[in-house]
Amino acid sequence: KQGDVSRLIDRELKCIVYRIRGLVAAQNFLQFPAQSTSSAALGLTGRLLYILFRPMFDKHFYVHLDLFTSERAQIRLSISNGYREFKITQTSI
Repeated sequence: KQGDVSRLIDRELKCIVYRIRGLVAAQNFLQFPAQSTSSAALGLTGRLLYILFRPMFDKHFYVHLDLFTSERAQIRLSISNGYREFKITQTSI
């Protein structure tokens, strides 16, 4: 956890959630796994990744997923309401 990140229990979902707030998105975030070494991994092997989030009304949100393929190529998937158009490059979507 970095910056204004708090862990709490959501009454509707009945599970632990993380609330991320702050004026500068680059200073308030969650990173999994905690260390960004090349050997660190979550060990996910399934075909699906499920992320549930509830953005605040009239606020920008950014979700960046840095994925490594089995050939060790890195791909960044960014989801946000702050972008004006869809963009694809060789290493990011």
